[in-house]
Amino acid sequence: MINELMLMDRALESTWVRYLEFLQDPELAPAQAVDFLDRLAVEPDEYLGYTNTAFPDVRTMWLLRLGRDEEAAATRIKALDYGCQRCSTNKAVTAWLEASAVVREAKARYYRRWPSHIPPYQELSTLPLTWLERGPVPVKRMWDACKPESRRKTLLKGTDAYLFRCFAAAHNEKYAASPELFDADPAMAENKRKYERDAYNLCEYRTREAQFDAPFINHFLATYSGTLDLEALLRKAATERGGDFTYKLTAGYGIGSPVLFADERNVNYCSNGDTVYLLYILKKCGYLEDIFKALPSLPEDFPLLLMCFADAGIRQRVEEYMGLPGLAAMYDLAFAARRLNVREQVRLVDFGRKNPRFQNLLGASLSRYGYHIYNQYTPKPDWFVQEFAQFSCAFCADVLLFLVSAPDALPLLRQIMEYGPGTQFEGGPMLSYGFDFCWPYFSRNILGYLALRGDSRLAAWQEAELMKSDNYAAMHRRLKTQALVDALQKLPSRA
Repeated sequence: MINELMLMDRALESTWVRYLEFLQDPELAPAQAVDFLDRLAVEPDEYLGYTNTAFPDVRTMWLLRLGRDEEAAATRIKALDYGCQRCSTNKAVTAWLEASAVVREAKARYYRRWPSHIPPYQELSTLPLTWLERGPVPVKRMWDACKPESRRKTLLKGTDAYLFRCFAAAHNEKYAASPELFDADPAMAENKRKYERDAYNLCEYRTREAQFDAPFINHFLATYSGTLDLEALLRKAATERGGDFTYKLTAGYGIGSPVLFADERNVNYCSNGDTVYLLYILKKCGYLEDIFKALPSLPEDFPLLLMCFADAGIRQRVEEYMGLPGLAAMYDLAFAARRLNVREQVRLVDFGRKNPRFQNLLGASLSRYGYHIYNQYTPKPDWFVQEFAQFSCAFCADVLLFLVSAPDALPLLRQIMEYGPGTQFEGGPMLSYGFDFCWPYFSRNILGYLALRGDSRLAAWQEAELMKSDNYAAMHRRLKTQALVDALQKLPSRA
């Protein structure tokens, strides 16, 4: 039995479900439990179960039962380092943990590592800024964040103010401060300097609670001690397992529709999307040059992640590195924070047609990091970060236009087309909702491809996607999908 368990793929959620079933079997002998836990502990990917499963709780319980208190304490700290988000619902497990002085002391020891992790936590002025602009207060009233709570004043709509957001604060909350108080506060002034000059220290991104779904990023930030092997970290980001974007396709929309395809869900599904934020943190800490120096040792598609930054200089450098003239200008269109007109859409389609190598690299990048997907519940990239603001409102999905002529570059597009009209995404866990939100963008690509090829299937797809009165058809009207189809039919077909 244990040999079979050890052969299972630990990147999959189902593996950890099976592990927990085994460890929580009331008939399991302690000798079997310790044999399994000890063998699992030496596996290099054991940590994959420390973020989105209850494995740390169950492992801790067994170690306490076996009298291995030091290992139990280390397991609790490891779970905090990796950002454990799940607790066991097994009453026997929770009883052991709640009664354990070892667990309580381990947590206390973890939080004593850095004073800022102890209540009342960090002041806003010490949290790295993720957004800073000066302008009129945009709503009826906002509190002046630079005033103590007991003496706060209200800034009314239209008042000149600094508007800002901070890392690890409520990610969608924007604060306001009167310029005279903001600039007179030494801590805020220093924070502003670091933000504008990319001069933060990685230690400043440590927080009491883990911020990411990707376990390796949480662990990196929690354990950073002043030395950094940037190339190794980026290779880790480019090859980490367990964080793929998973989806399910059905024949029709609604509960009970026949399932056409279902990915096996990864244990930390969709967490690959956090890699863009990791690059942002590294950039804000002054490592941009080092990132570019590391690119030759990374997968060929990795530089395209840097195009997510709304930074003309970065995009131009990526264009030069990849040897693709015009790439920066095309990304300025693809990631524009607005709806594109038909002529602009055709430009993106045509650029892709002329650069098949780029299409293949883009397809690989999107498949792994998922930044073409808009999920209003879990922003990835986080559009509440100023440099990623263009990813709000699904504007990010226009990058798919580069792939209109090459559905094979993104296997999901080929799947949808082969399953035929009426195919839909089935809603799943919240982290997977982005596929459903972006359905009109995926189907726009299918319609565009069929139009380019003069394919006889086009009429059926048009009827299924454009002729209905549902929300998807309304979105196609906003996207000008029919006008794009008409324009692409006039272009010469290419094999």
